[in-house]
Parts: sequence; structure tokens; C-alpha cells
Amino acid sequence: MSLSEGSLPAREDGLVSRKACVPSASFFCEKIYNVSIQNCGKYNVYYLPRPTACPEAYCFDKEPCNTAKIIPYEPLRRTVYKTLRDETPICDKYNIRKEGEWFRTSNEMVNNSTQASDCGTIHGIWIKGNPPDVNDGIVYRTACVPKNNTACSKTYQIKAKNCGNYSVFFLRRPTSCPEAYCFGYGEPDKMTRPTTCTIGIRLLPNEPAQR
Repeated sequence: MSLSEGSLPAREDGLVSRKACVPSASFFCEKIYNVSIQNCGKYNVYYLPRPTACPEAYCFDKEPCNTAKIIPYEPLRRTVYKTLRDETPICDKYNIRKEGEWFRTSNEMVNNSTQASDCGTIHGIWIKGNPPDVNDGIVYRTACVPKNNTACSKTYQIKAKNCGNYSVFFLRRPTSCPEAYCFGYGEPDKMTRPTTCTIGIRLLPNEPAQR
């Protein structure tokens, strides 16, 4: 179980209430427990209700702003970067661990529907909703995969946090290729074009891109 929307309290906040989420295979928050937290300076204390089922346990993660990985191929993930037919598109099925991972980016995730071949891939994954503010803590968002002339043919439940000068995102591994998360828009007249072959993007053998 992890906290739902909201950050850990500051010391001056005193005792605060938060919601803890039990995830399922499809949702980050299938069931909720109401918990209490107080910042005691060098440590936090928690009031945790007993879970109603097994196996359920509370998780205490490190701060994602400090531990998130740099997302690979970020310069190619802008909507301005159009994948050419002779390039191998990015596929995040092979960049993200099965259980999902926190990634750090210098650009916000694209929050409007993408077009085919945007973002160095074929199906550019975009986020519903506005970027979080610094004071929002970790928020939950829905990420959309555009396919078959539909802006949101498939969804993934992700998390986002504004860390001030950059943002971090907990991204689910896509279930098919070529799908990749989109970050930033860019300007066509300022785009430099590295080749995907040069930077080493590959699909696994015998899994051709579906255009």
C-alpha cells in the first residue's frame, strides 16, 4: 500500500490525515485506508489501520525526487520529433521494468492527444490533466495510448510529482510495441535530428514495429 494524492507533512503541519491505497492489477487505488501521519523532525510516525485482507502491507518508499532515473531518449520524446520510416521507434516496453519505475524528466508530459509517429515512436502516450504544482505532492493521472483513430484507445494509471526544477513520473510498462511516453513539444525550426540507430534504440528480435 502507498499514499494516494498528497505529500508527507512538514513539521509545522502537525498531525495530518492521508489516504493509503491498495493497488490491483488494473488500478493504483482499488481500496482505501485512512491513515494519520506526523513529522517529528528526523523521522515520521504513522497511525495505520489493520488491513482487512491478505496479503496486504504498507510500503515506505524513498523520495522519488531524489531516486528517480533519467528517462532514456528524452530528446526524441518531444511531439516535434517525427519518426521516419527507416528509424526504429522507441518502445518503452523494453525501457521500463515490469512493475513500473520512477523517471525524472526536464519536460512535462504531453497533455493533449498525439499524432502517429510523434515523440520518436508510433503511438505516443500522453497524460490527461494538468501538471501538478509543487505543493500537490504525488498525484495520480491517466495516460492514454492513441490508436486506430482514437485519442485514448488504451490507458495506463501513472503517478506524477513536481520537484521544483523538474518533474518525476511513475510510469507503467506498456503492454505492446511501439508505444512510448511523450515529454515536451519543441519547435520544428530548432530541432536537431539525431538518428535512432546512432543512439542505439532497438526492438527485440522478431518483434517488428506495427505502423
